[in-house]
Amino acid sequence: MNKQFYLSSMQHLLVPEFQRTLRNAGVSQAHIDVLRQPGLWTSDQRVAVRQTLDSVIYACTDMAGLPRVDIPAEYVAAVVATLVSPVNFLVLASWVADHKPARDLAQAEENVQIQRVHAGKMASLIIMAHAAIHGEDGVPEIASQIRNGFSVQKEKA
Repeated sequence: MNKQFYLSSMQHLLVPEFQRTLRNAGVSQAHIDVLRQPGLWTSDQRVAVRQTLDSVIYACTDMAGLPRVDIPAEYVAAVVATLVSPVNFLVLASWVADHKPARDLAQAEENVQIQRVHAGKMASLIIMAHAAIHGEDGVPEIASQIRNGFSVQKEKA
C-alpha cells in the first residue's frame, strides 16, 4: 500500500456527510467504540463488529445511491488497519475473509469465478497495511488524526 492510496481512501472517514450516512444507517458512537476498542472482542460482538465495519466500508457507495460492489480485500485491510486495534487484527481477519484480491477483480472477465482470500491472507494484508500506515514517511500522524477524529457523533450547532 502506498501513501497516496491510503490518504485518498481513508480521509473520507472524517467527512461530515460520510458520518451522517453512517448515523442514518443506524451506526452509533457505541458501535464505533466497540470497533475501535483496545481490548479483545468476544464472539458475542462478532455480528455488531461486522455490521459496523460493513457500514463503514460501503458508506460511500450507499451515500451515492449506488449498488454495493465487490470491495477489494486490500481496501478492507486499509480500513481495518486504520480503525481497529492491532489486538483484534487476527480475529477480524477470520470474520472478513470473504473479499477478493484487487488484482483478480481488475483482471477478471465477466462471469469468471474469483477465489476469495482466506483468513491467513487477510491477516497478512491487514498487517502489511498497518506497517505501511505506521512507517517512517509521515503517515502515522495522519493515521492518528483519522483514527482519533472518526466518530458518528452529531455535529455541534
